[in-house]
Amino acid sequence: MMDDLFLVEQVKQGNKNAYRFLILRYQRPLFKFLSGFGFPPQNIEDLAQEAFLKCYHSIASFDSNKGSFSSWLFIIAKHLALNEVKRKYRTNEQPMERLEQVVAVSEAVSLGDQISKKEKVQRLREAIAVLPLVFQNAIHLCCIDELELEDAAAIENVAIGTMKSRIFRGKNLLRKKLITEGVI
Repeated sequence: MMDDLFLVEQVKQGNKNAYRFLILRYQRPLFKFLSGFGFPPQNIEDLAQEAFLKCYHSIASFDSNKGSFSSWLFIIAKHLALNEVKRKYRTNEQPMERLEQVVAVSEAVSLGDQISKKEKVQRLREAIAVLPLVFQNAIHLCCIDELELEDAAAIENVAIGTMKSRIFRGKNLLRKKLITEGVI
């Protein structure tokens, strides 16, 4: 089996077929990663295709001394996904149904409770959207997508301790904002 660096070098030399091997190798893992953002399947396919295209068009700038091809691909995909999430926040098309789990609200029984729960989830989404980007990413990856710390740290290209710190600080900022707004 050919390793990634060999295939990348082949692509840099103009061998388009070598890139097909990279796509086949990372297509499923990339789909699985992007599905963690809560997008519908069509959006996942679009984002994966865009990530592969961006990688292909900028393959000349890939530096194996800075990391592996897979890390580079997943970082590009992460940025595309987070941009899509931000766009959906602005247009109020929320892909992250699991935010309801982040808000510690008991199951609603009455219509009034359901409305209150939806308002709380919306306020939580808004509060996350105004956090500094490093904290948004950490909360999104570890709390909403439920990735392992090691995976989230690799995606963000930081140490595990840094990721823990970002989650802790992000949650504290989020908690303060939600208390101030009377959500919790």
